[in-house]
Amino acid sequence: MISPKWIVCWIFFVVLMPNFLFTQEKWGKVSKEILAMSVFDNDTSAAAVVLFDVAKQEIKNDFTLNMNRHKRIKILTEEGKEAADIKIPFYRTNKITDIKAQTILPNGKKIKLDNDNIFEETLNRYWKQKVFAVPGVEVGAVIEYQYQLHSENIWILEPWYFQNQDYTLLSQFSIAIDSHFNYHVFYQNMVGNQTVPFEEVFLIPGNGRTRKGKLFTWKIEHIAALEKEPFMRSFDDYRMAMFFQLIEYRDPYVYYRFIKEWKDLAKTVYEDYEEHLDENATLRDKVAELISDTLHESEKVKLIYDFVRDEIETEWIYTIWPSKSPKDVLKDKKGKLAEKNMLLISMLRRAGIEAHPMLIGTRQYGRVRTNWPQLQQFNHIIAFTEIEAEKYYLDTCEKCCPFGELPTRDIVGSGFLILPENSDFHTIPAPRNINMVACQTDGEINDDGSLVCTVSIRYDGYQAMEKRKKLATEEKKEYYQEWIAESFAEAVLDSLDIKNFEEVELPLYVSMTFRVANFAQVVDDFIYFSPPQLTRLNKNPFKSEKRSFPVEFTYLSGLNEDVNLKLPEGFEVDEIPPFQIMKVDGFHFLSDSKADGENLNFRRQYLIKKPIFYPNEYPQLRDLHAQIISFEENQVVLKKSE
Repeated sequence: MISPKWIVCWIFFVVLMPNFLFTQEKWGKVSKEILAMSVFDNDTSAAAVVLFDVAKQEIKNDFTLNMNRHKRIKILTEEGKEAADIKIPFYRTNKITDIKAQTILPNGKKIKLDNDNIFEETLNRYWKQKVFAVPGVEVGAVIEYQYQLHSENIWILEPWYFQNQDYTLLSQFSIAIDSHFNYHVFYQNMVGNQTVPFEEVFLIPGNGRTRKGKLFTWKIEHIAALEKEPFMRSFDDYRMAMFFQLIEYRDPYVYYRFIKEWKDLAKTVYEDYEEHLDENATLRDKVAELISDTLHESEKVKLIYDFVRDEIETEWIYTIWPSKSPKDVLKDKKGKLAEKNMLLISMLRRAGIEAHPMLIGTRQYGRVRTNWPQLQQFNHIIAFTEIEAEKYYLDTCEKCCPFGELPTRDIVGSGFLILPENSDFHTIPAPRNINMVACQTDGEINDDGSLVCTVSIRYDGYQAMEKRKKLATEEKKEYYQEWIAESFAEAVLDSLDIKNFEEVELPLYVSMTFRVANFAQVVDDFIYFSPPQLTRLNKNPFKSEKRSFPVEFTYLSGLNEDVNLKLPEGFEVDEIPPFQIMKVDGFHFLSDSKADGENLNFRRQYLIKKPIFYPNEYPQLRDLHAQIISFEENQVVLKKSE
């Protein structure tokens, strides 16, 4: 097989680039109208507007790729000033040079970026980023920056994202490609003419003959902002974008096919991983210490899983390429995410249990495109084993994650299972159970409007996992004091007790007592208050009027709350909220109030029963939540008994 580097010896060409593309304003030249603009008519709520984002790529005669990029943003509000914090990600073998940035104030004054204020950060094994803040930014100013990217990797070009968190007036990408090269373009969230580039033929002289190349330009104008919203997977999954991959190179003397299939990549990964999957004496002794031959295989898996999860410290670095062997991870008692799971796989194998690594892209990293065979789509390794037709997907990195479950970041739908033969994508089953929070409150309201309550809460499944994870980083009493204050501003937490915090296989129980001095409004012979429910919605999680992408819940969930409230002596119920039920496919809400002598009972149920709500379902889902918030403003009215 011919090496790609050897092709360089056969090729010498000069790309002749036309200048028609550069129709945007020149560096530092901003019109008076733009400088004076205080509100953007197309989106009057915009905090900032991307005036243009233009890039040109070309392959140089030394077989390297250069890209020039120039981006300009108008700042409209205080919030919009965040756009001045620039991060430029790039692949680890590439280089970013010639960075320039400046702020142009409304009066025309320019404040330039000092090169000493440009920093480089390592994100993971694959990616780095340049970081800087454009100086002197203020409301009304225009900021701009430009840079060059240099790459020796011409077979995978960095993606181009047309869409931003701010409204974009113009996004334009162009690339000059020699006719010897054949690239495949993957389009994401682009339709119709957006995927059709403008093409112009140019000539490439060299070696006594002239050949043709093509300049491709994609240009999209007036692109609506894409906001980061609740219940959204990776932000980049929903942006309008293009991805490139070199398929082949062909000239009269040389043919080389660059693109590989998943099976080719799997072979490379398998060979690398097998070198890390130790079965040495150190692992053998530890496995023998943890298990006995009399145990069922599922019990062996659980004991080994619990050991790696609890006894090996997690270094929170995502990668699919472990740098330490399982033996060293065990010796050091710590390892990166992938290294802990590779230790688990090694120990399972040492115990006689077949186990294999599975590659995934975590929820926030982005969806894996199965038609694009590239390892850079993955950022994490989990372990897979199968015992008596029961499949186990395991990740040891979260101490609060019980055996048999995956952390929420790993609920991604599928993973690429690495096997000696026939590696392929496998479905990772989504959690099926509705993960519940059950809240029981017993309280008493006094004739001065004060409230005293005792609360018991039970968290199950992923609700318990997420709550344990949260409480592990917080002062527990302070956390619940703030949580109660979200419903009752003047609440005082008097006692708190938490059970099963360390026993992650069991439900988590929280009990507490609290009081609120001015809970109800007392007016003459009447007392007014809303039901004292801790799980009620304080705001609508769905703010946007429209949503062009799905609402994706990580897991199915529900809330059940019962409140028993004793009335003050000498008072009776005059009015209570009516029975209410709201539901659509996949969503259910119920509220009920009952009076029984000296007691009131309030029952509330909120259920998410399917993981995805598509854009056509969004308006109804949003409206229902608005109705719930409005309904829960209904008050109870007590009056003095005659």
